Amino acid sequence: IEKFNSKEQIIKIFNDSDESKSFNLLAVMLYLLHDYYENGSYENDLDIIETNGDGEILWDKTINETFTFISNNRPYYMEMYTQKNINDEFDYFKRLHESIISICSREIQAAGLDELFGILTVDISDEELDDFGDIEDILNNIQFELNRQFVTRKQLLLKTMYAYISQSSHLNDFTSFAMYGTNSFNLVWEKVCAEVFENKLDTPIRDLPVVIKDFKHSSRLIDLVEKPHWHGKNDSFSRDAKDTLIPDIVSLNKVKDSYQFIIFDAKYYNLTLEENRLAGHPGIGDVTKQYLYQLAYKQFIQEGGFISVKNCFLMPTEASEVIDKGFVNLNMLDNLELESIQIRQLPATEVYSDYLRNKRFDISRLNL
Repeated sequence: IEKFNSKEQIIKIFNDSDESKSFNLLAVMLYLLHDYYENGSYENDLDIIETNGDGEILWDKTINETFTFISNNRPYYMEMYTQKNINDEFDYFKRLHESIISICSREIQAAGLDELFGILTVDISDEELDDFGDIEDILNNIQFELNRQFVTRKQLLLKTMYAYISQSSHLNDFTSFAMYGTNSFNLVWEKVCAEVFENKLDTPIRDLPVVIKDFKHSSRLIDLVEKPHWHGKNDSFSRDAKDTLIPDIVSLNKVKDSYQFIIFDAKYYNLTLEENRLAGHPGIGDVTKQYLYQLAYKQFIQEGGFISVKNCFLMPTEASEVIDKGFVNLNMLDNLELESIQIRQLPATEVYSDYLRNKRFDISRLNL
């Protein structure tokens, strides 16, 4: 979850005190500390003007405001104004950020969570939030700074600081509690599977290990899925929709000197598939989409000379080995010479371990 959140974290700005809104103080504090370890303190540059410094010469100011010595009709300047860009150590938001980081460190340490999360706490500021004005003034200042910043990291950090300050609860507040986790673990499972099976969806065609002639090499596999075409009455005009279906994972599995084209769909389901019972299975929409993905890539698969194409649902299991649960099909689509969708349960503990170690899962173990 921590690795997933490091890329997927979303911080909201709260502009009111609506208690029904979801806010997790602990998640925000952890985000602030991780960001500090990775990027350091918030910084704003300051332009200073010096005399005979090593920065850029300000010719207009030099010509208009300094004494000119003329020799042989050529001007000489004994002093020149220069401009230099430095990091403002006393910047309001730099100080505010360091104060928040120090406060978060103290609260996490006091709650005994630093060892649990493996966090090295820091104490880089003696200032408290009261030193920066009342809460409303601080929030207004952050909003003003946010409106003039266009750097993505600065914007996200300012929003996070806003969220932290606007909430008055603390870890030792007995009227509230904070939890760390996710209520959408299916998204974590999708991300984990995409990593360990080396998802190629966003890979340019030119970087794939197969030779494709009739496709734009700068295109990605995700771009090959057709978007719906909307036509006006009597075909007077047509417009393409912005969105289309997007497969979870596309992998290329090397088999001797050739490749398999495999379309995976990561499903966080506890499937029961027995002779007298079927439960916990993906819906008809999930099944038909897998067939459609194979149709979408049909020409690409033919041009690429793949030895086979496979479709597969990936589900977790507590077992230590891959489990072949069978397959699902629609006869009317099988008649189009499309592959049935295989079902494999993966050893979840091993898959999560591979994800954390940036290791690939051996596709051949799926026996597709």
